[in-house]
Amino acid sequence: MKKFLILLILVNPCLFSEEEAPIPTEVDPYSGLNEVSEAPATERVAGAIQSPDQKIAQALSYQESKEFDSALQILRGLVLEDPSNMKARYFLAKLYIAMIKLPQYQERKSDFDQNIRNHLNAVAKSNDAEWSEHAANLFKEYTMGSYDSAFGRRLSQMIKSVNYDGSCGLDGFENSRGVCYGCVGVALENAVSGNPFSGDTNNRLNPPPYSAKFFATGWNQKVDGPKFGLSRIFYSTRDYAKGVKAANEAPIGSVIVWDKCGSSSHGHIAIKTSQTEACADFCATINDTCGSVSSDGHQRVIGVFLPVSPPAR
Repeated sequence: MKKFLILLILVNPCLFSEEEAPIPTEVDPYSGLNEVSEAPATERVAGAIQSPDQKIAQALSYQESKEFDSALQILRGLVLEDPSNMKARYFLAKLYIAMIKLPQYQERKSDFDQNIRNHLNAVAKSNDAEWSEHAANLFKEYTMGSYDSAFGRRLSQMIKSVNYDGSCGLDGFENSRGVCYGCVGVALENAVSGNPFSGDTNNRLNPPPYSAKFFATGWNQKVDGPKFGLSRIFYSTRDYAKGVKAANEAPIGSVIVWDKCGSSSHGHIAIKTSQTEACADFCATINDTCGSVSSDGHQRVIGVFLPVSPPAR
């Protein structure tokens, strides 16, 4: 079973690392439906105690008939009663995915997105092999489905055209000037706001001395995701094989972070410009950018960020 789970995680790179902080059941839950004492709707209607699977079936029936709040109340009740019910958490995340697309729930979009990530992440890391596989596949589908190809192309073009210290987009890592973070920061700010020197990227994510690796370690999805138009789809400081796989599978315009690049302890950050190449202060193939520096021969990729939608500023 343990070997199966390891293989499952490697097949699905777009999952958060086990290094994430303990996951709350819900983040800023919708409509105050967070009271453990509140009886699920099915018990009030049926007048009899139902099994968890019966309650899930009832919730799916409500969802099918577009009674989303009733379905939400049942599934949230199940998860609050038993956070280890991975089947309920999976269907709760799936319900949020359906609701997040509807106009009446747009003001809760940020909270819904965080709850989707929390529940799918928890299920994917669980010992429930059946539902962990479902959750991993759904999480990948959900995150990749939010990719903004126009924004991604703009980022990939920006990194090759920015003129930060005259050192961006050079050909080959032998031309590195140690300003990868500056190049990516200027490109990202220019693509997002049209003001390449507003400083928001550095000030929020990377105070001096601007080590590239801090972009991944300092990321807060709820705060930084909307601010920079990026969604973190991978983070781990241990599973480099999965990091390289995530970087190679990520679409154009994705931001990739290494925690070590050659002898540099500051790491490296670059924007993906083709299926095989990433650029910052130099351009190189992803698999050769920093050399095979980990003990198992993999690049030390610790973070991958997907371009979703450029925020209005």
